[in-house]
Amino acid sequence: MTGNNSNLFDATYDARKAQENIQRSQEQLENLRVGIINALPTGSDIYGFPINLTYTDIDRVWMEVKNTDIHNIQSDLVQYVLAVHIDPYPHYIMSVWIFIGVLFDMPVK
Repeated sequence: MTGNNSNLFDATYDARKAQENIQRSQEQLENLRVGIINALPTGSDIYGFPINLTYTDIDRVWMEVKNTDIHNIQSDLVQYVLAVHIDPYPHYIMSVWIFIGVLFDMPVK
């Protein structure tokens, strides 16, 4: 194989692997969502969201979580939920998924 063909093969292989990682992440996200919903105690609800970023350093990850302001919910009736998933990609790239939320009791009517 010539140099250009080899580079094209490598790029195609990397793109295919990235696509597989994305598909696997989407499946894992759906499984996580269903698991959380099924695990909710009766009379509870959940508020939360995913954060996705490329890992550069831990300070940036922490800043993104703090910027959601979810930690400032002032109530004794909430529990925090957190899950983290990291997808590795070629060339030392990591996609960080943070699922953060609060579980709270619904008022009885």
